[in-house]
Amino acid sequence: MSQPERVFSRRELEIAVWGHEQDSSDNLRSVLHTLRRALGDDAPTQVVNVHGLGYKLVNR
Repeated sequence: MSQPERVFSRRELEIAVWGHEQDSSDNLRSVLHTLRRALGDDAPTQVVNVHGLGYKLVNR
């Protein structure tokens, strides 16, 4: 949240969450799915996929 609009690579996020890169790409997707669901559709901040680059938080 301290760097809104910054794109975080999959690798950066995996290291931040688990301390190392994951063998399976489904782990991060699962965590992001849960986060998006917890935030809900009406949340002022959403997690957005930036194709080929990673993910970022976007304030509405």
